[in-house]
Amino acid sequence: RIVRPLRLHSTFLASGDHVPSWQAHGYIPPSLTDQEGFPPPTDGGYIDTTSWPPDWAWAAGALVSTTADLSRFYQALLSGRLLRPAEMAELTTTVPLGEGFGYGLGLLTQETPCGVMWGHDGGIPGYISTVATDRAGRRSAVLLLATDLDEAMAPAFTRAVVTAICHMTGQEPTAEMLQPPAPE
Repeated sequence: RIVRPLRLHSTFLASGDHVPSWQAHGYIPPSLTDQEGFPPPTDGGYIDTTSWPPDWAWAAGALVSTTADLSRFYQALLSGRLLRPAEMAELTTTVPLGEGFGYGLGLLTQETPCGVMWGHDGGIPGYISTVATDRAGRRSAVLLLATDLDEAMAPAFTRAVVTAICHMTGQEPTAEMLQPPAPE
């Protein structure tokens, strides 16, 4: 009903330790691997998580996909191609999570400097994903990162997400938009 009609050829639920040849290697940065129990790091201090079986996370992190497939799915979902109007109304009814965020039935909404976006983020050790789609399902920005975020990388990833969303909506991000939020 979803995967075949939308031609999500590179989307599947991972099982075991099989890693497709096209899959990016995932890493945990040295700053996050100071705890005991981690396997030995690479020469750069990173832990390669590629062979860690993702099925322990089931649907919370074992779904493997590509940027094209994720974009196609969220555009179909938010444009109303997958659900009836009453179901879409329920899906897009959210409760506030905090400043500028809302969450509904598996869908996150966020106020960004370049408009309100819908989608979700996720990850397992070594992999981060973020999808932002406009409410009409016309445009999506998908960012995948094959490294966990540490304090050094998190601000750069946030700037990349804001830049992608702004460009997706035809806007140019300002320097102020790209500044990390002030610590509370």
